[in-house]
Amino acid sequence: IFLISCSADPHSAIVKHWVLDLDAVSEEVRRGRQRSGEFEFKKDGTMNIYNEGRIVFNSTYAMASDGNSFVINGPAGEGPMTFQIVNLDSRSLIIIPVENNRVSKDTAFFKPK
Repeated sequence: IFLISCSADPHSAIVKHWVLDLDAVSEEVRRGRQRSGEFEFKKDGTMNIYNEGRIVFNSTYAMASDGNSFVINGPAGEGPMTFQIVNLDSRSLIIIPVENNRVSKDTAFFKPK
């Protein structure tokens, strides 16, 4: 069972520059994980994905009509990436990747930049 928490309209709440929040996870979870990452969602449905402060690729995204997930169109040669939203408010974005219609065990915690 997943609890979805969105305090504001998720379609507008997600429009922000988000950075990976390593302080939100335990040291055990942090080991072996990516040390940086950023999502910048824009009102027009475009976005930038950063790693170590540099844009890795530009893309587009679409929120599900219920606001509980979003899809990022992958870079050339890759399919779309779906993420379930666990929490979205002004201070936090918590997402879980969905692969092959199965929710992953990898939870990503983001905070505003």
